[in-house]
Amino acid sequence: MFEKAKIDELKTDIKKWEKENSARLRTLRKPVEEFATESGIPVKTVYTPADLSDKGFDYSKDLGLPGQYPFTRGVSPSMYREKLWHSSIYSGYPTPEECNDLWKTIVAGGGREIFIAFDLPTQLGIDPDNKRAEGEVGRVGVSLSSLKDWEIGFDGIDLRKISLSVNLNAPGIIAIATHLTLAKQRGLDLAEIEGTCQNDILKEYTARGNFIYAPKHGVRLVGDTLAYCAGRSPLYRPIQICGMHFGDSGVPPVREVALALCDAIAYYDDATKKGINIDDIAPGVSFLMCTEYDSFFDQIAALRAMRKLYARILKERYGAKKPESLMAHFFGGQGGKTYTRQQYLNNIGRITLSVLAGALAGCERIVVSAYDEQFGIPTKDAMLTTARIQNILSYETGVPDTVDPLGGSYFVESLTLESEEKIEKELDEIMKNGGAIACIESGYIQAMLARDGYKWIKDRQEGKVPWVGVNLFTTEEEDKPLKVYRANPATESQRREAVRELRKKRDNQKVNRALDEIKATAALPPTKENSLMPSVMEAVGVYATVGEICDALRSVWGEWREPGV
Repeated sequence: MFEKAKIDELKTDIKKWEKENSARLRTLRKPVEEFATESGIPVKTVYTPADLSDKGFDYSKDLGLPGQYPFTRGVSPSMYREKLWHSSIYSGYPTPEECNDLWKTIVAGGGREIFIAFDLPTQLGIDPDNKRAEGEVGRVGVSLSSLKDWEIGFDGIDLRKISLSVNLNAPGIIAIATHLTLAKQRGLDLAEIEGTCQNDILKEYTARGNFIYAPKHGVRLVGDTLAYCAGRSPLYRPIQICGMHFGDSGVPPVREVALALCDAIAYYDDATKKGINIDDIAPGVSFLMCTEYDSFFDQIAALRAMRKLYARILKERYGAKKPESLMAHFFGGQGGKTYTRQQYLNNIGRITLSVLAGALAGCERIVVSAYDEQFGIPTKDAMLTTARIQNILSYETGVPDTVDPLGGSYFVESLTLESEEKIEKELDEIMKNGGAIACIESGYIQAMLARDGYKWIKDRQEGKVPWVGVNLFTTEEEDKPLKVYRANPATESQRREAVRELRKKRDNQKVNRALDEIKATAALPPTKENSLMPSVMEAVGVYATVGEICDALRSVWGEWREPGV
């Protein structure tokens, strides 16, 4: 592809150009050595074919065509020309009744996806009437404690016409079981149900902290959901491996990708050791990755490199044969890390650039937070504005009209190759230390995140990295939305009463039998045959609560305490 004589001629021209412009190249807005991506990759003034030639760039091996191995350019040959990315908003008001109104509004506004935010008690497998839940019920998301709450929340919403994304991890198996049980209750074919459950427990031990059981038990639950959905609900993705939370902790893009891949390897190693065929479960796996505006090209290049590396890992490490097993499906997004309370409307610009980064990276779903999230649960107006931003980029820009519009850019392809090298080094280092689970148990990954997070915020506090409204172009007056959502103080008592009322009306003998079956299965060795998914489905169907099911597992496995870092 690169003729040596032409490349040598080009390099001579570059040296001549640098000499002629040396004075201007030295007079820069910041020192030359500071031009680098967040991942630490130096950024040159200009990129040419010589950069790709020096890196041994091979079109077929490194790029290829969309929808073909190694999938650098995307997992579909047509991408957004055929089907736009799913526009999604992370949302959850305190009660099922409020959420029903909110989710209907999102669907009426053109939303194809409902992305549920749960409150902390639900995320930790605790019911609203538990003393440990006091002060947290409905505070940062919805309290959904049972199948009854799901019936209320999704009343009047056709489960076949939406993709439901559930942000639940430690009790992820319960969310999947409840979604599928609700569909069966309505007489729907599970093959028609489209959904995603984050269900990525490994990153909870490092990036968020919402875990319950020891890592080996958490990974077992993930494997059980993967195997169960593979043969029954092919449109369902029972795990969304969440690199985004690593990114939100402050790690650079290449490290975010490496951590997400090492978690994927841990799940696949566990499943294949049980005799589960990789081609049965890999198509049900997706990734939620950062598409942060503040590391725009860095993030895009890292995701392009990730698709290539993931395909190679699945093919060479696990012997996957199905093309769909080799495809890294991306749910791109931005959390609240880079949003500001100061000049909060600037966050609208940050949202727009984040969505654009996701589209240019080839994400199939894009979720971003609303512009007022720094003040609490977003208002409905802010969430609708976020949806409209996605609509504008989808329908008014022409961005979706060609596949991988950055493909072939000397800069982006060079950055993709360098990102690939750095990701491999990061991943090799983690695997040398025993892999994801061993590095969690030793505190290795937690320490890494703590260092990166400290550096991220310190660089901005000291003004080394610009942050408009915070350390650049600041104003003295307070800037606050006219409307800020606040939960009704009576919500907690209402939710406690709702759970108590449910326990009075259901058949408690059936509930107890179902919980005993969960305990018995949990005590068995973690094999393909001893899946917990059937017994959890049974418990959900007789209206056992999230807290009761998690307590049944706690009685067998206990709770895990993380090591000091």
